[in-house]
Amino acid sequence: MFDNPKAWWRYAISSIRDDVRKRLERTSWKNNINTALMHKRYVKMWKLTDKEYAKKMKLKYINAEKILKKDKEKFQIMEDQLTINEIMEFRQQADDEVKLIKEEWKGKKHKKKKR
Repeated sequence: MFDNPKAWWRYAISSIRDDVRKRLERTSWKNNINTALMHKRYVKMWKLTDKEYAKKMKLKYINAEKILKKDKEKFQIMEDQLTINEIMEFRQQADDEVKLIKEEWKGKKHKKKKR
């Protein structure tokens, strides 16, 4: 490190440039549109990991423990392009949406019973 300070300065500057480049890339319109599309797909797929939801919606259930290769690949492709925070946010949103839908279903059952 002390033998070649010029090389270390070059390394430091290039590291900072790479970091700035990555941040700018994540905020581009193209990336925002791509992330929005992935968000929609990811949330839709993640909802299918809930067995009751998938059955009621008459869609294919995705078993998280015994996930099929093609489903695992779909998740992996999206997760490779997303940040960990985006993945956690998308999963939380999907779980919240499923929870709300289940509550609506329960509310409709209670209304039918009262009649």
